[in-house]
Formats: sequence, C-alpha cells, structure tokens
Amino acid sequence: MIKWLTALRIRAQLMLVMGVAIGMALLIAGAVFAITNYQSGHRALTQRLQTQADITAINSSAAVAFDDAEAATRTLKGLSADRAIVQAELLRADGSPLASERFGGMRPPDTKFVEVSADVMLPQRIGSVRLRATTAEVDATIARQLEMLGVVLAAALLLTLTAAASLQEIVSRPITALASAAAQVARSRDCLLVFVAH
Repeated sequence: MIKWLTALRIRAQLMLVMGVAIGMALLIAGAVFAITNYQSGHRALTQRLQTQADITAINSSAAVAFDDAEAATRTLKGLSADRAIVQAELLRADGSPLASERFGGMRPPDTKFVEVSADVMLPQRIGSVRLRATTAEVDATIARQLEMLGVVLAAALLLTLTAAASLQEIVSRPITALASAAAQVARSRDCLLVFVAH
C-alpha cells in the first residue's frame, strides 16, 4: 500500500490525501445527520402517540366508567385516522379488555412497533388506553433522507475534488520545482543550481 502510494506523482498523492480526508469528513457528518434524524423521528412519533393516548383516555372515561364496550369501540375507531396506529385497546382497572381495534391489516414479521399507554381517570384510575403503532412511516422518511444525503455527499465530494484538482496545481508546482532542482543538484553536484532553480 505504501509503495503504491509513494510511486504516485506528487499531484496524485495530494489529490488522494484530499479525497480521503474530505470523504471521511462528509461520511462522519452524514452519519451524525442520519442518526440524529432517526432518533428525533422516533421521539416525535412516540410523543404524537402519547398525545393521542392521553386524548383517547379523556374521551373514553364515561365508556370505561359505565363499562360500555360499544361506546369504547367507537372512541377507538377514531384513531384509524392516524395511519401509524395498528392497534388500540381500552382496558378496565383490573387489566381486562373493554374494547380493542386493529387497523391497517397484516404487517410483515420484521415490522418494528412503538407502544404507549395512558390512564383513564375519574378522578381515580378506572382503566387505561394502550396504543401500538408501526415505525414504518419514520423508517420510510429516514430512508428517503439517506438517499438524498447520499446524492448530496457524492455531489459535494465531486465538487470538492474538482476544486482541489485546480488548487493542487498551486501547491504542487513549488514542490515539483524543488524536487526537480534537487535532482539536478544530485546529478551535477553543483549547489549553485539550487539558487538558480529557486
């Protein structure tokens, strides 16, 4: 590896070093961006679900208090508007189900889920709401962002290398001239050539 690198011309070495450094910096920045977006997307989904569970708990307090399964089911059906929610349950205080609804049909076996719950109060705890949602919408958004990030990183790397190719001429010209002068001195053993080349 080192022999191959030293065999390259100074311009190629400069381009390679700049390309590796820039590529690593862009890769690290992209990874940080992707991880941050993934975590914030899941956090936002969990907060949204918790809000839905809290609202459903308030709206279903009468149904739970009167053990009205029909009213409880109607309340849960309203959650079908949120496409992330795949299952909603209203439970009595002892944990037995009062009503349960499933949305969205069958899911692939590798589907990831988020679960939240909220207590139904009147004024003491008389039951609870449990919601289960798929992370598919967050995962799809992250996948789209990663694709876009890949395109942006590739374009940035290409533009940077193009700019570096023109700038490396400025950096490598004096080094090449110095190397050429050193070679002439070595051949002729005349140190005055250094000053002429310089």
